Amino acid sequence: MVRSKLNPDINYREYKQLERDDADYDATMYEIELLGKEVRIAIGRGKTDKKDILYYPMYLINTDDRVVKQIGVFEIRADQSSDFLDDEDDLDIDKLPHPLIYSFVTASMLEADSRGKKAPAQEAPVIQEAEKEATAQEATAQEETLAETTAEEEADQTLRSKMKALALPPQTKDTAEAEHAEYKKQPDQPWIQTHMQNNNFGIKDNEGGGDCLFAVIRDAYRTRGKYVEVPELRRKLAAEATEEVFSRYKEMYTMTADSIATTSAEMRTLVDANAKLKQRLERTTEAKEQEAIIAESRRNAARFKQLKAEVALSKELLQEFHFIKNVNTLEDFREMLKSCAFWADTWAISTLERVLRVKLIILSSERFHAGEMGGVLQCGQLNDRVLEDQGVFEPEFYIMAEHTGSHYKLITYKDEALLTFREIPYDIKVMVTEKCMEHNAGPYNLIPQFRTFREEELGLKGVEEDQAVRASADHSSAAHPALYDDATVFQFYSKSMDKPLPGTGSGETIERADIPKYAALAKETPQWRKMLSNLWEPPGDDREKALFVLDDHRWRTLEHYMQGSRFRKENPKQYLQFSLDSESELSKSVAMLQDKPKDVKPDADFSLREEKEREDAQYAKYSQNSYLEDMLLNTRNAKLVHFRRGKPPITCNELMRVRHRLLQEHAKRKK
Repeated sequence: MVRSKLNPDINYREYKQLERDDADYDATMYEIELLGKEVRIAIGRGKTDKKDILYYPMYLINTDDRVVKQIGVFEIRADQSSDFLDDEDDLDIDKLPHPLIYSFVTASMLEADSRGKKAPAQEAPVIQEAEKEATAQEATAQEETLAETTAEEEADQTLRSKMKALALPPQTKDTAEAEHAEYKKQPDQPWIQTHMQNNNFGIKDNEGGGDCLFAVIRDAYRTRGKYVEVPELRRKLAAEATEEVFSRYKEMYTMTADSIATTSAEMRTLVDANAKLKQRLERTTEAKEQEAIIAESRRNAARFKQLKAEVALSKELLQEFHFIKNVNTLEDFREMLKSCAFWADTWAISTLERVLRVKLIILSSERFHAGEMGGVLQCGQLNDRVLEDQGVFEPEFYIMAEHTGSHYKLITYKDEALLTFREIPYDIKVMVTEKCMEHNAGPYNLIPQFRTFREEELGLKGVEEDQAVRASADHSSAAHPALYDDATVFQFYSKSMDKPLPGTGSGETIERADIPKYAALAKETPQWRKMLSNLWEPPGDDREKALFVLDDHRWRTLEHYMQGSRFRKENPKQYLQFSLDSESELSKSVAMLQDKPKDVKPDADFSLREEKEREDAQYAKYSQNSYLEDMLLNTRNAKLVHFRRGKPPITCNELMRVRHRLLQEHAKRKK
């Protein structure tokens, strides 16, 4: 690092490579004296990310007019920049203060690195006067050599005053581990550094206001010296809008609005019905009739409560499509896409990725701050018909972005943002492969480079083999038509976030029109995903409170029972250590389960009865807790799967069989 002379709180990173926004920059070259040596330099674009300071990278140029490396910076105060310009508003090097030289720069290095490959060190880059006295043959030979040199330079695209960006060295597994070892937690560091345990990640914010996703792409392109503004990106998106896309948005708005109207009408009918029931109750004196009226009134009230939650949720969903309310033609839709009234959604992201040949790698800071580390990486949806039909996607660049829940920001790695595949950090590649390719579906599975990385670098199963393994281990809804519907999938684990609407969380699917059906989960049971976990504990501070009783023993969680049941037949004392009846610390805490004895062997037949043990425990958990039973029944016929890091989720058939059993019992009680 080299410290600023204008602000001692600022340090400049000693970066040897060319800054990306200096790529293809027509830079003026200068000859100056540095460390007693006459050298040629070029000055890059001015940068303003250091508070009130404007600074310019300084590059060493060799005799072949090639950029060798970055060797320092010129710095001036931003509010005095006009004082350092010439009559044509170009930077005047004679007015600039002496540059800050990076610590690795020495006089011998400047001398050695200034030499090009095409001329000896003692030769000047131009033909000397003495050469004019050479023979005609020598002059002809020299001219031919110069012509060949010029052709080579043109072929290499390294002509004078053209700067070429140097590739970011790839992060391998070894370099990733080295960067982890060098990681130091700093006050107020970006969350992404904490999550990745790497100080080389950074975050760049933008103006937001509906343009944030477009601004992320714009800012990433600038790091490559490419300039594409938000309006241009919006125009590209608008050009991709078809009648089918427009109709889909319009249909979602109309369908949601109609649903609100229909449900509201039913609510009014229920209010009128209960008013009439109240009048009947006041007129009747027979006990049986009174009981029947009260029962009907309670059913109406329960239905009203359910519908009220559905309307509230539908109104939230309607807000996502408010922009389409008064848009009635495709042309109007395209014009609207060009304005900040339209916030980028999954269709916009997929479409921009295809058009620009980029892939956005989105990470959720909202999930990070909620402690749901397994949901930080957002796999995204394949929501572009063209890409689906192509069946393959080969991005030129990749952009990492943060999603806060309502805002996108650019994520950088070593100050770079527009990355080739080889430049994507190794840890990010592993995260994508383990989480987003586990189903052999979704956008990342269309990318050949990720498929190759998965199979060759990580040694994971090929697509066909992996599909066959899952097909034999899992059961589709066709085999269990009463248990679940594949069209709606809910995923859970002990640290699931509360916020995502049912079917919209990580690894979940749902038809948008079906979301209001699960309003009871979204509005009344925010922790429903955590409740489905085997680690769910009874609410409250009483650590000795049991969640359920099974086998005449009290159990704090379902996981306690499952861990204990491994020893029930051959080691009953060990079995009871997991029960609250033993009063052991192990039985009172989920955290203590990590310290369970590892030297005791489970029963020989446990693998044969494990599934039944789990189903019995699930039934005890839900049937003995009305709030859990109601929550489980409110998942309706959704497919319930348990999240596993780096592996396909587990289909919870035992849990769904318990749900089906409880539903049948409910139906009998109503009769």
